[in-house]
Amino acid sequence: MQTSCTQCGECCRKGGPALHIEDKFLIMQGKLPASGLFTLRKGEVGMDPVENKKIILEEEIIKIQPDKNRDWACIHLSEKGDACEVYDTRPVECRLLKCWDTRALLARYQEDRLTRKDIFGGVEGLWDLIEDHEKRCGYDTIRNLVETLEEQKGADGESARKLGEIILYDRHIREVMEEKKPEMAKMADLLFGRPLMQTLPVMFDLKIEKKESGWVIKPRRIPV
Repeated sequence: MQTSCTQCGECCRKGGPALHIEDKFLIMQGKLPASGLFTLRKGEVGMDPVENKKIILEEEIIKIQPDKNRDWACIHLSEKGDACEVYDTRPVECRLLKCWDTRALLARYQEDRLTRKDIFGGVEGLWDLIEDHEKRCGYDTIRNLVETLEEQKGADGESARKLGEIILYDRHIREVMEEKKPEMAKMADLLFGRPLMQTLPVMFDLKIEKKESGWVIKPRRIPV
């Protein structure tokens, strides 16, 4: 019977942890760089580790970025793939995780999750920008527009126009930050969640194209 970690790296290859209030000091002290984090926003699709299925998130979750070259593997997993590069300052979920006995982790998983407000709520100007983006680009609003598109078999030009405006704003705010605050832009996925051009085609099976005449946004399962 297994009673200790063998450093096989399998847990880390399945993705990084969600962060909790207890982990905030790791960010504030630079031990977990903000540029290496991202936000799964309320209404986005995420994995429920208890039920092991995809769900629509009822609240946001801040996670460690995956390694783009290794699917969802945590970016702090060594290239060799069997060691954590931030082991001594690893987040609480990593400290609780025992692959042979996940009860402690599952009991804590939904408690005291860290939010963007916990980190940036006191930063004048920046928090207002985050709130404005969430108001304009919230997934509940997006989901309602997509449902209308599907009901109208992709023929609802007004819903497509509104979706285009949302996508454009999401892209614009990132481009402006890249131009004016390049260092801050490195943590755009933490501040605003993942780009909508990245998430919407996957979440809603949408075909999204920008043409001279405007945005073409259609559910793929509806014949063009």
